[in-house]
Amino acid sequence: MRLFLAPILTFCALHGAIAARARDQSDVRVTVKAGNIYIESAGQSRQLTTLGRDADAALSPDGKFVVFTRTDGKPPADDPMTCKTGADADQLRRIDVDGRNDRLLVTAHGGERPPQQLCRFEQKQFSADGGRLYFISPGWVTSGALHVYAFAGKAVHFVAAANAVIVLNFCKGEHRDQLILNQHRYFIGGGSYDWYWLFDASGRKEIGPVGDDNAKPEEIVEKARDMICAP
Repeated sequence: MRLFLAPILTFCALHGAIAARARDQSDVRVTVKAGNIYIESAGQSRQLTTLGRDADAALSPDGKFVVFTRTDGKPPADDPMTCKTGADADQLRRIDVDGRNDRLLVTAHGGERPPQQLCRFEQKQFSADGGRLYFISPGWVTSGALHVYAFAGKAVHFVAAANAVIVLNFCKGEHRDQLILNQHRYFIGGGSYDWYWLFDASGRKEIGPVGDDNAKPEEIVEKARDMICAP
């Protein structure tokens, strides 16, 4: 049985592929060094946070603010599938690119079932207009749980089981903001497999397969650009 932690390298590679695409479009990028958030542009770097407890930063589409995860700075929970609560809980936060308005968006919490718990806030990706933020939280033994945060309503809701997500915020027309999810599924006769699937923007309606788990994340991104986004 494959543990949920197994896809972590895929997470990192996928985030890197998407970040690289963003850098192609703008010389502004966000980085994390020693647990602090930095904005880099035109060869200059500006430090935004100083506590040394921040990770997984993402720049908003309009370039005005950064979202990130703030931890308690302590070792992770003994059970990697369990989210910390109370004073030790992770925080989803945002800060303006000038270093002002560092504020809390969501506090992590536990739950009786995987879709009900929240923490880590990994693989952060925005919708094209910046109104929604998608992220993955620990879920089941073989899968993470994809959630979305709506800035307008300041609310989070569960979307689908997924080990990786690509938000098609770079597409135009009908495919804009649709989701490519890497999901762990089971054969009817026994056994299991992982595959990338295209869903509508809600994550509820499956549209079709995109590629198998052997494909590199950057290959899935380019395939989406060439075969899904293309007119």
